[in-house]
Amino acid sequence: MRTKCTHKNGRFDNRLPATLKILGVALVLGAGFLSSSGTAEADWHLAAVKVGGATVRDCYHPVQYPSTDCKSVGYLPEGSTVHIVCQRVGQAVYGASGMTEIWDYVVAENANAHPAMEGLVSDSNIYTGTNNLVAEICQ
Repeated sequence: MRTKCTHKNGRFDNRLPATLKILGVALVLGAGFLSSSGTAEADWHLAAVKVGGATVRDCYHPVQYPSTDCKSVGYLPEGSTVHIVCQRVGQAVYGASGMTEIWDYVVAENANAHPAMEGLVSDSNIYTGTNNLVAEICQ
């Protein structure tokens, strides 16, 4: 449904109500960022799990500081491929590349013979090619 609006210059224009415009933009953006699994992947960083594997943790139910105290939701074997969605600062963990306080929120789909899962993993267990952030900060 269109409504007539009068501009400051005196011209008439047909415009969609603001609510419908916002909904349309949200639908277009949402469709562009969804994969077939329904998970957003616009800024994912592809990475591999390092030697020794990685424990995936749920630090969101309830919300907690990322640490080894968070509930384990699964294990990713060495060489597993993950998508890093975002990163957070948490407990310092020592790994093969030294100490890091970076925790990666990863999504691991049904690959490398492990079940699909997502959660936080210490960056010390993930090979990103750098000791710096590679994804946006988790909100």
